[in-house]
Amino acid sequence: VAAAGASAGWRGALLHRSADGGTTWESLVELDQAAVLGTLTDALPAASPHVWDRASSFTVSLLDPSDTLESVSEAAVLSGANACLVGGEVIQFRDAELVAPGTWRLATLLRGRRGTGDAIGAHGPGERFVLLTGSAGNARLALPLAERGALRQWRAVSFGTRLKDAPV
Repeated sequence: VAAAGASAGWRGALLHRSADGGTTWESLVELDQAAVLGTLTDALPAASPHVWDRASSFTVSLLDPSDTLESVSEAAVLSGANACLVGGEVIQFRDAELVAPGTWRLATLLRGRRGTGDAIGAHGPGERFVLLTGSAGNARLALPLAERGALRQWRAVSFGTRLKDAPV
């Protein structure tokens, strides 16, 4: 999944990938809408990936305070709703509570989703948050199985800028 955006004045980006150390670049996907991005503001302890985590919650500060999150039913979560990336772990949440402008407490969690059980651990303040579902600012990349784990360089080039000026 690729996601970008949320800074003031952001207009979109084109994601590029290089397999040869940056000599040649392949354009992969246009990201023309901002994703819902943020950072954790508190700790999230480790938990089991096999049951609902009803004891833990975590707070996230969204980069764009006008973005919103929403509570859904447990059935909707089991159908794939409210998936987010926290560090390297995919977590799904049932409850979303606005606690301050742009700051949300997320609870009733399913942990280690989509094969990320090895990333379950104690997460701390400052870790990345990316909403994976319900966000128009995400793009799924159809990469061949041989690409998994392969070392690549990536550049998200903002519209109106040059590839060589974008950070790797």
